[in-house]
Amino acid sequence: MTGTPNNVYGWGRVDVFAALTSGTPTPTPTPTPPPPIRVNVSVNPTEISEGETATYTVTASSTVTRPITVGYAMSGTATNGTDYTLSGRPNQVRIPAGQSSATVTLTSQLDQVTEGTETAIMTLQRGRGYKLGRDKEATLPIIESR
Repeated sequence: MTGTPNNVYGWGRVDVFAALTSGTPTPTPTPTPPPPIRVNVSVNPTEISEGETATYTVTASSTVTRPITVGYAMSGTATNGTDYTLSGRPNQVRIPAGQSSATVTLTSQLDQVTEGTETAIMTLQRGRGYKLGRDKEATLPIIESR
């Protein structure tokens, strides 16, 4: 026979119990929680004339695994319902599971009132399941048509 004898069991034998219980136990890794979803808003085009449309896009920092409803508030010198209308549910947009964004369409009204350039500002609100990103507000100038 060749090799080194095992000092407990002789040639070629292995102390399985000692092999399994000796040494430092391997720690079970603690799962790292995913980073929080951050939402931002943008608008395209960046300005419109009365009678035209623009799209606000609410974008999550990654694809969402569950639907997220993001609240928003509208402000500015233009008035919702008079100077423009919005698609979808009032003051909220839902990013569906498996997606990373959702849109709200603004349709400006062509009126005969002299009012100069007005603004429609969408500001994202805090809510459950997401944090606000850097771009939490988008301003849309609505230029008066003559």
